[in-house]
Amino acid sequence: MQNKGRSYRKKAHSSEDEEEGCNPENSEAKEQIRDSQDASETLEELIELRKYRRRPQGIDVEKLSKGDIKLRKKKKEEDPWKLNSGGLVDIEAVKATKDEEDDESSERKIMLDSFTKQTNALDVDKHMMAFIEEEMRKRRGQTAVSQNDEEDTDIKPPNPEDELFQPPDHLRIESKPISEGNVQLSTTMLTAIPEVDLGIDVRLKNIEDTEKAKRQLLEQRHQKPVEDKTSFAGSSFSATNRFYRSRPTTSDQDRGQTDHSNKPSQHQQHQHQHQQPNHHHHHHHNKGGQRREMATDDIARILTAMDQAVYETLSQVLSSDPNVRISAELRLKDLEKLSEYPLSLSKMMLANDFVSNHWSPKAEKFFEPEPNEKTKSIIREFVYNGLSDPFTKIRVISASIVSKIAHNDWPEAWPNLVDLLMSLLKTGSPNHVHGAMRVLTEFVTQDVTDQQFAHIAPLMLPELLKIVESNGVYSYRTRGRAVAIFRHSLEILFMLKEEHPEATDSFIAPISAHWLQLFVNILNQRATNNEELEYEAYSLNLEIIKCSNLLIQQFPKLISLYVVPLLEAIWMDLVNQHSDGETVGFEYLLYAQFEFVGLSIRKKSARNIFIGNNGEGALLKEIIWIIISYMQMTEDQVETWLTDANQFVADDDDETYNFNVRVTAEDLLEVLLDKFSEQAFQALAEATNKHFEESNHARAIGDPTWWKVQEACLKAIGSISSDLIAAVQEQDNKFNFDLAGLFNNVVLNHLSASDLPFLQGRAFVFSSQFASILPANHAFQYVSAAVVAVQSNGAIPVQISGLRALKNFCRYLEQKYLVPHQAKILEGVANLLRSSTEDTLILVLETLEAAIKIDKDVTAQYEHIISPLVIEVWVNHSTDQLITAVVTDLFEILASNSSMYATFQARALPPLANAIGDPTNTDLTASAIDLIRCLVKGGPTPLPEGYVQHIFPSLMHLLLMTEDRDILQSGQDCLKFFVQKDCAQLARWNDGSGKTGLDYIIQFIGKLLQPSESESAALFLGDLIVKLIHKAGDAIVTVLPELLRAVTARLETAKTPTFIQSMVIIFAHLIIIQLETVVNFLSNLEFNERNGLELLLSTWFENYESFQGYYSLKVSAIALSKLFLSADPRIQNIQVKGDLIITPNSTRIMTRSRTRQNPEQYTSIPATVKIIKLLISDLQNAIESDITKKPDLDDEDEDEEAGDTEEEDGEWEDVDDPSPFAPAEDYVILTKYLEKNADLDDVENDPDIKDDPVFQTNLKEYLNEFFRHCAAQNINNFLQICDESLNHQDKLKLEVIIMAK
Repeated sequence: MQNKGRSYRKKAHSSEDEEEGCNPENSEAKEQIRDSQDASETLEELIELRKYRRRPQGIDVEKLSKGDIKLRKKKKEEDPWKLNSGGLVDIEAVKATKDEEDDESSERKIMLDSFTKQTNALDVDKHMMAFIEEEMRKRRGQTAVSQNDEEDTDIKPPNPEDELFQPPDHLRIESKPISEGNVQLSTTMLTAIPEVDLGIDVRLKNIEDTEKAKRQLLEQRHQKPVEDKTSFAGSSFSATNRFYRSRPTTSDQDRGQTDHSNKPSQHQQHQHQHQQPNHHHHHHHNKGGQRREMATDDIARILTAMDQAVYETLSQVLSSDPNVRISAELRLKDLEKLSEYPLSLSKMMLANDFVSNHWSPKAEKFFEPEPNEKTKSIIREFVYNGLSDPFTKIRVISASIVSKIAHNDWPEAWPNLVDLLMSLLKTGSPNHVHGAMRVLTEFVTQDVTDQQFAHIAPLMLPELLKIVESNGVYSYRTRGRAVAIFRHSLEILFMLKEEHPEATDSFIAPISAHWLQLFVNILNQRATNNEELEYEAYSLNLEIIKCSNLLIQQFPKLISLYVVPLLEAIWMDLVNQHSDGETVGFEYLLYAQFEFVGLSIRKKSARNIFIGNNGEGALLKEIIWIIISYMQMTEDQVETWLTDANQFVADDDDETYNFNVRVTAEDLLEVLLDKFSEQAFQALAEATNKHFEESNHARAIGDPTWWKVQEACLKAIGSISSDLIAAVQEQDNKFNFDLAGLFNNVVLNHLSASDLPFLQGRAFVFSSQFASILPANHAFQYVSAAVVAVQSNGAIPVQISGLRALKNFCRYLEQKYLVPHQAKILEGVANLLRSSTEDTLILVLETLEAAIKIDKDVTAQYEHIISPLVIEVWVNHSTDQLITAVVTDLFEILASNSSMYATFQARALPPLANAIGDPTNTDLTASAIDLIRCLVKGGPTPLPEGYVQHIFPSLMHLLLMTEDRDILQSGQDCLKFFVQKDCAQLARWNDGSGKTGLDYIIQFIGKLLQPSESESAALFLGDLIVKLIHKAGDAIVTVLPELLRAVTARLETAKTPTFIQSMVIIFAHLIIIQLETVVNFLSNLEFNERNGLELLLSTWFENYESFQGYYSLKVSAIALSKLFLSADPRIQNIQVKGDLIITPNSTRIMTRSRTRQNPEQYTSIPATVKIIKLLISDLQNAIESDITKKPDLDDEDEDEEAGDTEEEDGEWEDVDDPSPFAPAEDYVILTKYLEKNADLDDVENDPDIKDDPVFQTNLKEYLNEFFRHCAAQNINNFLQICDESLNHQDKLKLEVIIMAK
């Protein structure tokens, strides 16, 4: 911009201008700036006159003392073109360097932008300058200049002589109209030679013509005698001849020898070319296992026109010149649209992305264009040949492409793929086998179905066995892939087990012994004192053990004879590489080895090895000793845990999700203790004593790591503390475990080991794990030490371990030992709460949760400290679900403390009300509603006056306006407790227009019952409606019919089983208390030619097996029994879905697409029959839940190993073993625990149900009495139903039930 004749400096070109290329319109802007300089000449002359008027200055003392400052000459850049260092060339820097040279060198200056591409882009600077000039003329009062006169900015008087130089009119040539983008306006017309892109078609045509000329020259060259090969004279010379010099064909092994030998003759080269007639499509492969040394010259010779275009374009994409790179990227997009493009791309092994995106419309990322079938066929052949290329990278890329193509084309479009892969395996060539194995690994896991496996397995499995056997021929990784494919084959067979039990005899049984003996031999070949070879063998050993684990779980009979040899080999490997506290290598191999040991324990033959014939358990002691060695901390763990509290909390937690060797060893120890009980306890005692002696000796000789094994021993014993306490307290135990001596001689000493923070912290945690049996004097001492550890600013392991110990003490120690310390515990935890984050924060909150339960009065005294901190944590971590879950539990405990409820709710309600008033943060709002629910649930009945007035209006406004699922779910639960605690206050409150709180709740329910609303957002709606019906009573009697009609209508479109259960339970409750009224009401409703009763029962029965919750199951079963006992003809006449109709001799697996085409068919049976069937199932489940007998594992193993059974082939008689880390008897314990605590959970969620007669009903006794009563009185034709409508299995169940005492 110019102002008052001022001349501005020209703006230098930015890097963005360089990237976009030379703009052809910038020249005019430059010319305008030059012309504008004339207008400022007068001002410059005045400035020069001012300079002469200035008074001369004297000598500056400071400058004189400093002297002349000599500027260092800028060092010339040695590599301006980035030939050595690489990277982008700075064009402006090169130009600047050239300008600094003398005049002679500047005359030879190279035009750096000699060839630039016409962009046809709008020159914004030119138009901006024109606009500025026009506006400045207006401000000066000058007239506007027309477009044709723009260049004549200086107005001069007419000169009569000028007319003499004007040509006549008939000789004048009309100038071409100047328009934006005209090449004549380009800066390149003034400074360079423009390049106009004529399009890809013209370019391809030029390339084809060039190739024809090249081929002609080559033919002429080959026809000439050999002696002319060095002559450059005559018409045979061409600058392109250097691209076509033949090179010798050498393998990778012979390449070193070729460098020292003479070049082969032209006749030898020509003969080699005749030996490869398919050289054009197979330049990566020949039968001799050799590969041409492909240089740029060779590639340029063999590629067609499209091949060369793709090759050159891809090369230019990698250029450092931004102009060349951008132009190449645009040209590449044009090439993608041509049908020949994918074929050319595959020749350069870059077709991976193309196959993913363009190969088949079945692909997820597919977009046009799709290559034609001819092109696909050529590409398939080409990439298949790449599988046998001598270069590993080419084989890997080819295998990836073949796998992707096979996923879409096999077997329909590529039926011979398996035969081709098998042919590669049979060659025996390591390269061929490697390429085929990479394809088969993905092929078997992703593309082979159960039907196709029957055709592939006979061809593939023998070849895989040969590969694994060939030690020294194939790499360990290739042999490992063969074992992995065998393992995947076993998984397919296991899925076929039920429908095709003969499959194992056909495919696995004949070769299983050979495979397993081979596994044993390989595992026994340990590469000692050779780390490199051991590392290579790692992948093979890992796959072998993983395959053995699969066999022992799914095909135990096949591996039964080889469990002991495999266990011995694995045991020797564990002994040889056991950890001494340093980083353990090959962690995944250790995981698999530990799993095999845990699985082998269930085999009777292997169990004898562990405990021995005399029961001394020598091997068991050694295994436990090794396990504890693996439980030692590594140096990396020590370094990390000393500085990262969150990582230490996450890794060292008893229920950690972080898997490491330490955790795996601990799991294996628990399995051994579960299986061998007293022998394992004795072995643990002796193994730990041995470790303590060895570590004390190491300590005496100055070993700084002596403490690690003692820490591991305490962790191992503490991890099984509950089982050990129970076993020690038994009077007839047969093992000797000196816990008292352990505490007195080891644990107490470590409590003061402040220089060893991990050992000191482990002593805290260990003592808390045995809190229930600690003597009084020790209990007080240990709690005091843990409190001091938490309050001090010690090392991270000490503080974290102190927190863990206090949490355990608060849970398991008697209250009398904790009350004197509660105040200090609360103070210490509160201090840590301010500075903790992530996992550490969760641990602090859990410790606080345990501490506030000790004494409610003491907790109330610290309400002013605890409450603000908990609220602050909630506000700062509202998006963290784990933290908010613990905060919610804390709110429930604090709200249930009557000593502090008033002050706590007064402190908590304001921020919660603010949160629900600002729905922009949905996570914070949903969590705030949950916390309000805790306050309401823990509050008195009725709620304090005004409670509803302060919270309810904002809450209802939010729930009626939002569509957020989490907020709506939390709102339903919160409203349920509002209704439960103080329904009367809701009925009294109104918004000023006469609309009460109950009206708002009915409106909210109506919103969620709309078919357009999400079912997941209304999962708890049924509980709210049930509570409203029970509590509101007559207050909603006028709207209840419409409410129930809406619930029935919503059932017609409901899809989610959980939501359906929520709706059905509403009617189940009503049926129990008002059966006839409900049946009459539903019978009068009509929904698409079905009445409401038929709709309810059909939906109820179809989703009955998906119902959850002990209380809900009781309500549902009792309601169905009431319906049956009513003997209502309307119920008898309803037909519902019965049993599945199984098509005889149908062996096809029903996929989703087949199911859509041929839906499953069901019988139609009366509703009364369906009720009996469902109640029989309920009673059977109730009876099974009472069974507490442990499974006889020894008998299972004996039957398993005895041979074939009468029912099915013995090879398929597998035992459904649970995970080795969750023994079978644990499921019995879990069942008993669920039965004991399920009803307690229901009471905790809804305290009112404990007074409900349904809740107090014993379902098993109720159903027994129900069936006996129906059979004795033949109610509702019960005997005819049993005789005519029940299958044999149901009849047997019912007979046992009725006849049982």
